[in-house]
Amino acid sequence: RGAWGIVDIDDVCAGAEFLVAQGLADPKRLAIDGGSAGGFTTLGALAFKDTFTAGCSLYGVADLTALAADTHKFESRYLDGLVGRYPEDKAIYQERAPIRSVDTLSCPILLLQGAEDKVVPPNQAEEMRRAARCFLGGRREAVPTLERTRRRFRWIASSRHKALLAK
Repeated sequence: RGAWGIVDIDDVCAGAEFLVAQGLADPKRLAIDGGSAGGFTTLGALAFKDTFTAGCSLYGVADLTALAADTHKFESRYLDGLVGRYPEDKAIYQERAPIRSVDTLSCPILLLQGAEDKVVPPNQAEEMRRAARCFLGGRREAVPTLERTRRRFRWIASSRHKALLAK
């Protein structure tokens, strides 16, 4: 409770490092991907740790403060248990937001986002792209916007195909 953006990132990094230690993975070829909350973990692992060499965030959360303000009513208080009460704990939201640590990104990142996503608004990917471009010289990120696509790219086969090609 209240540790989202800490324990999940530590967990995926520990898992990847374990695989490397066991000789089951090449540390120079470790990649991470995830969608929504997993996209947040992906972005956080890339921004706050140096375990992975590439990543793909599918409709991932980049800015917790913006999500607290922009998400639909059904999930509007969901973050209270995961991070803390907003706006009382705004400093925690800012500290854990991957978008605020793009200066530490050192590997390629692909951001995939549905243009009609109502849970994680498309501005999350767009703002992450803008922020990352400042530090990565525009060469290490991409944001294909999948038109007429909502959550998890289920709605249109062409969007799913476009996402797979981008990956």
